[in-house]
Amino acid sequence: MRQDIEASVIGGLLIGGLTPTASDVLATLEPEAFSIPL
Repeated sequence: MRQDIEASVIGGLLIGGLTPTASDVLATLEPEAFSIPL
């Protein structure tokens, strides 16, 4: 469930493009937020 929420947040940030604000927020996320567990 957590991965679904993280993916939604990341997608929401990027839907408007990689703005400076989105970039700042993404920089605070752990690397695991960008991986998909197998």
